[in-house]
Order: sequence, then C-alpha cells, then structure tokens
Amino acid sequence: MIKRILIDVSNVYENDNKTGIPRVVKGVLSGLRETVDKKIEIIPVCLDKHNGIFAVKDFPYSKKKSELYIETNNTIFLGLDYNLGLPLFKQILAGSGLNTYFILHDMIPNTHPEYDWPTHSFLHWVWFKSIVSLGKIITVSKYVAQEAYALNKKFKLNESLQIGWFRNAADIANTTPTMGLTEKEKQMLKAIDKKTNFLMVGTIEPKRGYNQVLSAFENLWKKKYDINLIIVGKKGWSGKDFDIEKFTNKLETHPLKNKNLFWFEGPSDEVLDILYSKSTCLIQASFIEGFGLPIIEAAKKGTPLIVRDIPIFREVTENHALFFKNSKDPAVIVEVIEKWFDLYKKKSLPNARNIHIPSWKEASEKILEIIFEEKWDVNLSEPNNWVETEKKLETFDFLVEKLKKKNNIVIFGAGGAGNKTLGVLESLGLKINLFLDNNEKKNNTIFEGIPVVHPSNFDFSKKDYFILIASMWRNEIANQLKSYGLKELIDFL
Repeated sequence: MIKRILIDVSNVYENDNKTGIPRVVKGVLSGLRETVDKKIEIIPVCLDKHNGIFAVKDFPYSKKKSELYIETNNTIFLGLDYNLGLPLFKQILAGSGLNTYFILHDMIPNTHPEYDWPTHSFLHWVWFKSIVSLGKIITVSKYVAQEAYALNKKFKLNESLQIGWFRNAADIANTTPTMGLTEKEKQMLKAIDKKTNFLMVGTIEPKRGYNQVLSAFENLWKKKYDINLIIVGKKGWSGKDFDIEKFTNKLETHPLKNKNLFWFEGPSDEVLDILYSKSTCLIQASFIEGFGLPIIEAAKKGTPLIVRDIPIFREVTENHALFFKNSKDPAVIVEVIEKWFDLYKKKSLPNARNIHIPSWKEASEKILEIIFEEKWDVNLSEPNNWVETEKKLETFDFLVEKLKKKNNIVIFGAGGAGNKTLGVLESLGLKINLFLDNNEKKNNTIFEGIPVVHPSNFDFSKKDYFILIASMWRNEIANQLKSYGLKELIDFL
C-alpha cells in the first residue's frame, strides 16, 4: 500500500519565475494535497547535487529543509517539476526500488529547436532520455503525449514506455498566488479600465509571435481602431527571427506606450488575475506550446479567445475560439481581429465558457488515476503535423560523442543556466575545465569548484576546446564568439 508520494519541486523551489510550469507545479501540488487519502503523505522534495534528495514538506508556504528517509516498498516518486538536474539522479532513482513517474510539460526544445537556444535543446534531450529510461510519463496534453510517443518510437528509446495524459487546470487562487500591485501597475490598470483590451500572456520569447501581433495592431491603430494591446510577460531571449532587445526597446519607446500599448513585466498573480477580468479578448499567437495555460485561465473568466490554428490549441480550446491561419504575416491577425469585431457586434463569438476546465483537484485526481489504476493511453499515434515536425527534428546524441573527444569543455555562463548545464554534463561522465563569463566581477573566481575567467583572459586561438553557451543571451554571445574567429557547431554550440 502506498503511504508516501515524493513530489519533485526542485526548479520552482530554486526559482519561481511565475510562468506557466511553476503555476502548474504549485496547482497540482495543491490538488494532490486536497485529493489523496489522509493515510498518504504528500512530501515535496528537491534533488540537489550537493545535498542529495531532501524534503521541503511545507513548500510553497515555507522553504524549510528536512531530512528524508525513503521507504521504497510504500513510496512513489513523481517528477512534477521540469528539473534539468534529474540526469544526475537517474541511476539513484533507477536503483532505489521506487516507482517513478514524470510529468512532461512539452517537447519544444527538441521538436522546435529554432525557438530555443541550442545548449538548452541538448540538455532537454538528455533530460527526456533520462525520464523515458525510467519508464512512465504523464503529459499535460494529448498532443504532448503523441509527441513523446513519436520521439520514443523514432529513436527507439524504451520499448516498454508507458504514457498517460491529463488536462491542466486554471485556478490561479489554488497555485499559492503572488500578491501585490505597484503604483505603476495601478496607474496602468486605471488607464485600461472600460476599454477594449486585447491581452497576451507569456514570457517574451521567439515562439510567442509578439512581433507579428504588434505589427498587426500598428496597422489597426492606423485604421483608427481604438483598442489596446496588453502584453504580460518577462523579458526573454532572442531567436532566429526575433531580437529581444529590439522588440522590448520598441515597447519602451513606442509613441502609444501606456495609451494603447501596455507592457506588464513580471506582475504578481494578483495583477494577472485582474488583467484577465479587464480583458475583452485573449490572443494566443504562439507558434507552438505544450498546452497554453493562459487560454484556459482567460476562458474561466469567460474571455473570448483568438488563437493560432495549430493542433495543440484545437485540443485545448475544444474549438471554442476564433482561429487565424498559422502564418507569420501580420495581415492574418488584422483579418481575424476585424472578423472578431463583426462577430462581437452580432453577439456570435465562440463561447470560451464551453471549454472543459478542470480544477487542480480534478487534474490531480486524473494523475492519481493514471498511476494507481494504470490508465495509460495505449492508442497513441504521431501528431497530425508530425511529418512537418520530423523534417526539423534533431537528436543531440552526436554532441555527447563529440564532447568526449575534446580535452577541454568550457561553459560560457557562470550562473543558474551554467550550473544546470554542468550537472547534465557531469551526469554524462564529462569533465568541465572552465567557465567563461562576461561579468568582470566573476573573473578569477570559483564557481561550483571550477575556475571562471573573463573572455578577455581566454586564449581563443587554441582549438582543443568546445564551448557550450549557457545563457539567455545566447545570440549575443554567439556573435561575440564569432568575432573571435570561432565557428558555430564546430567550436561552440
């Protein structure tokens, strides 16, 4: 009989960045505490390469640590968080006797590497292979389950892999929400009151389609549409066709800033909840997602939806949304918003309230049903767009062999991302010799037991090293390395 469930919350414990996955982690944890029999103890845990596995029983209300004694015959391990440090613990978990289960939030770094930075795509692949090797995966949507199935099949990772899936919930109140409004936010909320507000939510990053939507709204403003575009999201990173500095500078200097264009950067959950209530429509323009939590958070408020026509959004919205063509042309956004106004006047917009939105308690019950009743989906197939995806698909296995042949491996970025990169490489038996970092204060310091130097003190003429960029400033660092005469994929990733 199961008496304890160990819940991995490592990443959100270390850094709750208030984005989708941390909200899911806290929501499911809340739901499990509400759902399980009182005879079963829910224990949030962290996996740390220095301190091993330790309990944080009162998380997220407290970060107090306590020792953990594992009784393997009546305990299961649920990898709820997206924990890149997991590969270091793969052998420990495999040999522990614990039944292990892992929540898979998305496969974007590997199915759509063009929207990520290459080192992270590599780390994600190692992480994915680790959880697949342990045999049981529960995804946040059927679409992600199909992707996991297709990847496992293509690369012949684990013939006995079991996959189940559930739907995320949208109850912000039960995700231990952050509270508080700044004076600036109060003024911005006052400015959008009783206006026609189109809302976008999510980190500002290449996959989200922010450039396209802003260009569309600039065209609509020229047509004298008195409408607001509200962007809620932290500053992210650049990509192939997206320059984060150029875009955020445009937001900051736009002539319609705080008139028709508003940017809430990293607001509390309280502010986000208010924004959902004040919005006339949510726009979800991502080119790819594992779920799209803002869709159901907005739908719960009855907010109409405009979304890109991609398979995951068809699944999540259950077709109760207005769809626009999956194109990068701003004209398709202009067209769908003009159509939205026509339907709005006729009171015939798709009703987002018709979307099935579970509570976190119900989502957690589904997870437990999969685990305890073994309700795995045995009828999975490849996603509808898999042929298109497979053309872009890369396996990063070749990097492992390439790195093993190098005498010196260098990580560029002596911070959180660098630490995670170090852990994954160590799990592969690779030795890291040096960190590079542009922060002059870190020059000639020690990070995780490894020397850190500024690039100005590094001899780039040597060719016996390989550099892995571990930073959200990946594009800028790549250009920096190219200026030193290095070649991408040959000298650095």
